[in-house]
Amino acid sequence: MKKIYLYIFSFIVFFIGCAKEDEQPETPIIQINPPKNITIVSGNNQIGFPYEYLKDSIVIEITPDNIEDLTNYSYYFKSNDYYSSPYAYDTIIESKMYVYTKWRLNTDDEPQELNFILTEKCDDYYNKCDELDSISISANIKLPWKKIFTDASWTGNELFDVHFSNEKEGIVVGDLGFNDGYIKTLDGGITWGSVNNNRSDLYQLSFSNPDTGIVIVTNNYAYFTNNGGQSFYQGNWTPPIVGHRSSSDYYMFNSKEIITVGREGAIAKTKDGGKSWTTYQGFTFKNYLYDITCADDKICYACGSIGKVIKSDDGGETWEEKNLQLNENLKTIYFIDVDFGFTAGEKGALARTIDGGINWEIIQTGLRFTIIEIYFYSKDKGYIVSTSGEIGKTIDGGLTWERLNKDNYGVSGLSRAYFKENDILGLQGGSIFKYELSNE
Repeated sequence: MKKIYLYIFSFIVFFIGCAKEDEQPETPIIQINPPKNITIVSGNNQIGFPYEYLKDSIVIEITPDNIEDLTNYSYYFKSNDYYSSPYAYDTIIESKMYVYTKWRLNTDDEPQELNFILTEKCDDYYNKCDELDSISISANIKLPWKKIFTDASWTGNELFDVHFSNEKEGIVVGDLGFNDGYIKTLDGGITWGSVNNNRSDLYQLSFSNPDTGIVIVTNNYAYFTNNGGQSFYQGNWTPPIVGHRSSSDYYMFNSKEIITVGREGAIAKTKDGGKSWTTYQGFTFKNYLYDITCADDKICYACGSIGKVIKSDDGGETWEEKNLQLNENLKTIYFIDVDFGFTAGEKGALARTIDGGINWEIIQTGLRFTIIEIYFYSKDKGYIVSTSGEIGKTIDGGLTWERLNKDNYGVSGLSRAYFKENDILGLQGGSIFKYELSNE
């Protein structure tokens, strides 16, 4: 029995001794201090669209209190919408940590805010790690097209064209159903009022200067104005192309000399204010011609269906086809001078020439819908607008384009766009919309 007790006692002593030998010294606690500074290097205060990523990445710079702290940092992003919390990655450069992320705006509320939370590394990632510091990133929502006029009392009305004789005075015409006349503004488009007229079927405007112009009515007849559209009078006019709305566009050199283009390749010119017309017979193609412009009193261009572009060197007396490798219907053509111009149309198609149409370069715009308007404020700075309200901007003469407004953002079916000094006016149905370029 004594031997048994001796064995048990020896075993206990051995076990305790081994346990003491296995004990390790406690790991010292690392003290992580708050950083000296957190700075948003780039990406703050951007303007973007709801439910889309902001254009620029967000870069956050973290300056530690101790360099050793860099390996013990963790972080996360927090916003009102959980799904706005973006994926991020980081790197250490010259004793500082840089965090990079892209932010998707998942709400249309204002203002937008995304919080960057710096923590110590720990096992429980969200909200339970010790917070060291934080910083807020802000963003604003782009304003959509804004409706500035509509009249619910009109029946089946549709607005088609707009003209301003100066920055304040302008008119908009259309098919106003049972309401004879058109609408005008005297304050740059802030307010609009009706103008009584003996017709309600006003489809197209063309002006040779701020005051002198015509309005086209049913069956391609015209009325004249010499006061910027404040009133119209009937002249001695013969329709140049037979059929209702058979002319797609007119270009007025003056009150006497006018060119029109339209259906099935039709081109006609008058030198007596519309009393008689000479039809150009040099083409056999049937492409519709949609738009015409003249860079001076001799050089004119027109565009049409299936990538058709034509040019005149003698004020519209004769024409020649230009080689353009596009199959889309071209709805608008615009020239800054006799050599430098653009044509555009379906599916955001845009082509640029700098040698008077001899060569054309196809330009990627990023727009998806039919471009209906091109306008340049200078040789470098210009804009394009599509039927769905997309707006593109260039600052390098049309080589590259930035999308300012996405499709179906305030409007969805523009028939016409018109550029003023700081705004774009758009016509859709019986309403007038405005996009403020001053916000960009």
